[in-house]
Amino acid sequence: KNSVYQDRIVRNIFGKWLNLNKFQFEDADFAGDRVPALVTDEYDRIKTLLDQNRPLSQLIKNKGDGLFQTKMFAKATFSVPEDTAPVRRGLYILGEIMCYELPDLTPAAESEILAIQQSDDFPEDGTNLEKLAFHSQSPACASCHKIIDPTAIGLEPIGPFGEIRTHYPNGDKIEFDEKLAGESYTSTEEYIDITSRTIDFQYCLLENIHDKIEFRKENVVVNSCLMTQAMAGGIDQGIQDFLINTMTSYLFVRNNNPKFEE
Repeated sequence: KNSVYQDRIVRNIFGKWLNLNKFQFEDADFAGDRVPALVTDEYDRIKTLLDQNRPLSQLIKNKGDGLFQTKMFAKATFSVPEDTAPVRRGLYILGEIMCYELPDLTPAAESEILAIQQSDDFPEDGTNLEKLAFHSQSPACASCHKIIDPTAIGLEPIGPFGEIRTHYPNGDKIEFDEKLAGESYTSTEEYIDITSRTIDFQYCLLENIHDKIEFRKENVVVNSCLMTQAMAGGIDQGIQDFLINTMTSYLFVRNNNPKFEE
């Protein structure tokens, strides 16, 4: 309940999780606000959830005030003012929120992608959905797009500055029928609900807390123990409860106390 500790927890754990620190001192405006002010707003949003011990899932899904509806998320995934950048959004969600690493593109793959974008058949003036569909049909792009696209398409009704929209700039209606984590979604609300319940989101938070532990794929037994204790209260447990369960675990104490073995 100590506000000083809450501030440190929010900045050192959740700020690291969302990679907010790189925007803290950016001397620029975005959508009418100073970028550092957007970072502060996001810290305050999370701190309120922490102080009220709101469900862990509300970090992402929170009645119009979840992560994806914030200006900070729009800034972190912004490309151009004309439209959204779904690939950039997908990579941010996968990399920062889910801690999922895609393989680096080889020079040969980059050349193939460029050739596809410059081909006569590429829908240069099409919608984001049409461009994504074109890439996903190409062997050079399909392996990554089958992961990126379902992670980003559900947010297309949220514009480049975080505004809600129903149509693309060319007038085409935004419609999709996708599947993420084995569940289908046809709206942003359904997409956010699925994302807020995915185990990768929970794992990623743990990874940012237990950064000294060989995590996930490297140590299945350790991961299982961490996940079992941290998520003892389920996805609807309070954020404080999640942190307490995590920080009182044997592995956390062992790895953060140099005298533990003594």
